Amino acid sequence: MAMDNAVLSLCAGVYEGDNGQLRIITVSENQLHSQLGRGAKAIVHAYQKDKFFFEDNVFQTIEFKRNAAGEVKDLVLKSREGIEVWKKAEASLVPPPANGNGHDDGFKELMKQCVQESVDIVKDINTIPWQNEDVRSIALTMFIPRARVS
Repeated sequence: MAMDNAVLSLCAGVYEGDNGQLRIITVSENQLHSQLGRGAKAIVHAYQKDKFFFEDNVFQTIEFKRNAAGEVKDLVLKSREGIEVWKKAEASLVPPPANGNGHDDGFKELMKQCVQESVDIVKDINTIPWQNEDVRSIALTMFIPRARVS
């Protein structure tokens, strides 16, 4: 079922799951994409109005739910594992790229800051034989909650 960008763009946005994960729905060249967090984009195809299936897994579907005004408010993900409802979130949850190429989202600087702070922690506590993996773990422990807030 072919749909144009104008129709698909009504579904585009950021959706938040019960567990706090973000699913980003984007439109490109009359094609809808689903991206879990910062993971790879998956192509989804329409089979009915507001209903889509994943190109790489036809047993996983997305249905967009609308309010009385016709605005998309929820995304329902159905798979063999069950049903998940994702609420349309504020666009500010995912910062737009500053230079348009998708690589300047502020997370690189945030990660660098977390790594530097991790190195500082390891230096401050020099009674333990730290490994690189320890610094990585500390940095990720700081980065994940900070990235969700940014």
